[in-house]
Amino acid sequence: MASPNLISSVPDVENAAKLYKMLIQDLQDYAIFTIAPDGLITSWNAGVERILGYPEESFVGRQFSMLFTPEDISVGVPFEELTRASREGHAPDKRWHVRADGSRLFVDGTLKALRDQGQDRVVGHLKIMRDDTDRALASLELEKSERNYRFLAESIPEIVWTAGPDGAVDYYNQHWYQFTGLTREQSEGWQWHNDLHPEDHDECIRRWKHSIATGEPLDVECRFRRADGSYCSHIRRAVAQKDEQGRVLKWFGTCTDIEDQKQAERALWHAAKLESIGVLAGGVAHDFNNLLTGILGNTSIALEMLSTHHPVRNILESAMRAGRSAADLTQQLLAYAGKGRIELKPVNLSNVVKEISSLIESSIARTVTVHLDLKENLPLIEADCNQMQQIIMNLIINGAEAIGNASGKVLITTRTQFIDEGYVRSSFSPGEVKPGQYVVVEVQDTGCGMDEATIHRIFDPFFTTKFTGRGLGLAAVLGIMRSHKGGIELQSTLGQGTTFRLLLPVITSTVTNGSARAKQPEAPGHGTVLVVDDQATVRDVARAALSMYGFSVLTAENGLHAIEVFREHADEVKAVILDLTMPVMDGREALQHLRALRPDVKVIISSGYSEMDAVQKFSGDGLAGFLQKPYTARRLSEVVGQALQDQAGNSRS
Repeated sequence: MASPNLISSVPDVENAAKLYKMLIQDLQDYAIFTIAPDGLITSWNAGVERILGYPEESFVGRQFSMLFTPEDISVGVPFEELTRASREGHAPDKRWHVRADGSRLFVDGTLKALRDQGQDRVVGHLKIMRDDTDRALASLELEKSERNYRFLAESIPEIVWTAGPDGAVDYYNQHWYQFTGLTREQSEGWQWHNDLHPEDHDECIRRWKHSIATGEPLDVECRFRRADGSYCSHIRRAVAQKDEQGRVLKWFGTCTDIEDQKQAERALWHAAKLESIGVLAGGVAHDFNNLLTGILGNTSIALEMLSTHHPVRNILESAMRAGRSAADLTQQLLAYAGKGRIELKPVNLSNVVKEISSLIESSIARTVTVHLDLKENLPLIEADCNQMQQIIMNLIINGAEAIGNASGKVLITTRTQFIDEGYVRSSFSPGEVKPGQYVVVEVQDTGCGMDEATIHRIFDPFFTTKFTGRGLGLAAVLGIMRSHKGGIELQSTLGQGTTFRLLLPVITSTVTNGSARAKQPEAPGHGTVLVVDDQATVRDVARAALSMYGFSVLTAENGLHAIEVFREHADEVKAVILDLTMPVMDGREALQHLRALRPDVKVIISSGYSEMDAVQKFSGDGLAGFLQKPYTARRLSEVVGQALQDQAGNSRS
């Protein structure tokens, strides 16, 4: 037998009970029923049958806990809710329930305590609920989609973010925090656009605002400041999710880290720039050396013809000094182009630094102290000792000048380091250095440092930060390093100093200095020499100089012409001075034809490029000598005399 209706049992509320019954019967979108303190259902409305599937006869008088899922019943949820409603007056009821047919539904309702007005005691409970299953299922599906989206967003190797319709970012995946170096706590209340590079800020914000206003996709490249203060390039993209009316509901975006790509592009561009300037510098130096050959050659001839006290002699000697200074400049140009005069031999760089330490102290301000940290028994490298001294002195003096009149120090360190493939890719341009064991010379100063713009130009020819600066400076250092198959690294921070790091490969074979030759005694020459050069000035100087020393001279303006002249005078030509670079037919091809006509002919290669660079092109061809341009009349006669002396010695043996 069912319990008496709680509403009708309350004194003096019979009329209210009638109104209540009429009301709850009309609210069929809600399941409404009363529960006695012991949990028995005492009354219901028609909404119970429509929503829960229970008719009155199978509903009233049963425990209301039958509506709960087995999981909730097992942990006592039904009676916990009764207790809470009795204590607090009501309890929210938002959970899964069970229909009469066993299916589940999600209800949204409340459980309210009914109290005796006189004694304020709980006499039962009123439960009101509606079916909210569709919304709950949609919410579950949304949560599932959200979990899947978050899982995807956290899994892909890309920065992912979302923003509201107004553009306010509400989510970044973990890659963003790795990219920026920020923690999630640091990011609370933080605005991403505050850390854009000043040069990129206005354009990036303008385009983002345009996308927000129009709903058009965003695609912009910009630089962002990380937590460590460095800037990193990325591409920021976003697309809008819109409703049926075209209104933006959400922005979904990505950030692609392109810093490595930008650095590679900058490195390639810089390498291409240096290569093109190097080609230009080498070409200019080569042509200039030909002109200097005419100047120094003719001047030296004139000096040989004058008496010791001739009044014109001082003028010509001054011209010779100027010519030699110009020749030194061309050597700097060739050094930058990686084609400078170079005499390789085994070198210990720690010893090189020790040898120039006294010169260093006398060349810099007294306020600057020089510290040496040199590794003993440093492995040998193949190097031109004079050039190594030149570049180390250059870097030390530059460091001291960066310190200025303030107190500071320059630290020179030598050590070894193994360079692997990863280090090569991250630190050098393609093909610049190869993996392997290197000797490292590090020159570190506590000077003023350099800004980013200066760092990008520091190796350009003739670039200087000094008011009276001139010359190739660090461009020549770079060229010398390239000619030694080495690399140079630069680290500098404005106001904190600069570090130059030279890396030179450890020696792998014995080097012989092919340019060291015995000096020819000043004896009159004899025999016929064929001079082959495309520059008339060079041919004229060579003819005059050799004639002055007793040689007969034939000339040719290119390789093809040389072959014709040689055929006519093959028996009388004792030696050939062959220019390396010529039109129509160059020296390499001409040599092959000359050897075909007479294998024993003595051939001397002449070039404005270095001996190593020139002779490498004729490896295995048995050259009789090398004549570096520009040259004097005496140097020309010495090289030719030495070649013919070797020939005579070979003939006697």
